[in-house]
Amino acid sequence: MIRSSSEGDVRGLPFTVTRSARSRSTIQLNSLTTNNEQSATTGLGDNGWIHGILPIVSGHMDERLLAIEPEDPRTGIITIAGVQTLTDSETAAIAKARSSLNQLVATERLFNIYNENMRIFRGLAQNTLGQFAANQKMSGTRMNRIITMANCYLLNVLTSFRTYLDHSETMLKRALGAHSAEYLQFKAATSHEYDARFAYRFFYRLRNYSQHCGMPISHIQLESHVVSDGPDGAKTAETMQMYLSPKTLLTDFDGWGALLQKDLNSKSRNVNVLSLLKDCERAMLRIHRTQRRIMTAFCRPEARLLRSFMERVRKARPMAVPCVGTISGSRDRSSARFSLQWFPVPEMRALLPNDRYLHLFVDESNGFDTESSK
Repeated sequence: MIRSSSEGDVRGLPFTVTRSARSRSTIQLNSLTTNNEQSATTGLGDNGWIHGILPIVSGHMDERLLAIEPEDPRTGIITIAGVQTLTDSETAAIAKARSSLNQLVATERLFNIYNENMRIFRGLAQNTLGQFAANQKMSGTRMNRIITMANCYLLNVLTSFRTYLDHSETMLKRALGAHSAEYLQFKAATSHEYDARFAYRFFYRLRNYSQHCGMPISHIQLESHVVSDGPDGAKTAETMQMYLSPKTLLTDFDGWGALLQKDLNSKSRNVNVLSLLKDCERAMLRIHRTQRRIMTAFCRPEARLLRSFMERVRKARPMAVPCVGTISGSRDRSSARFSLQWFPVPEMRALLPNDRYLHLFVDESNGFDTESSK
């Protein structure tokens, strides 16, 4: 498996090379020659030997499809063979496709960050309620600490909530256009949740309030109620509220919008944040499903494009791992740099689940499962 990168010097030529996890394995560069070439052989101490030929082309960057052969168990040599030189348009197409898949991954991570922040916030409430049930003595110091942590975690929820929505909107607008049917579909989904769900629109605006005016949670109330009284003693049920005063919210902030301002004016009691979590989570999940459906449809052709470049390598060297290599030389031809760029196989596999070839790759290193391919 190829796992790490190292930098060294080949007779004064700086280069970057990816090496095997084995400390004394060798990476051999084959078929990477041009009309202007210079032999390079050097050692990297305990990290093995590098053998090969580096092209030294004045001020030029050469992009190539490469094949990384499995490590030879007898010699420890990993051979990197050139398969095809890429044109400028092909290089640009690969970069565009990779960027699209990276955007898909980035928004998925943002949604996961929002979910994780929500889980942590909900966990604080559950832990506090459990501690109160076990020992109903809560000091002022302890309550102040709980309020501080509740605001800390809720601020994280609100920030990741809006960050996901804003990033998704920007990504879709740039990728598909502000007047595209897909972008308008996403905007319709967010508008529907805002108009239909008090919890969603409240969280959406509460982030602005928290950023400009004050902490989202002003009070926490813990109560214990007797639910039954039997021979074994009274059984109690504990409840918890984290609430805000609608009057304070309206007085301190004028950016609620007409619909939410009407909501808050109609509230005769405090707004309990905990009671809104589930509705907000469901709304966000519906929005995310819409966004993911749009981006999946957009990115699947890009994944197929990348797969077509991998296929060129597979046809030439069936047991090798495909990648793109960049070889660049300085203007005075005194130095060269060599680097590898993997194809985003995990993302491609998610978009092309029926592609058997993609399932032969090992996630942690993008290595090739030679046993499964037999």
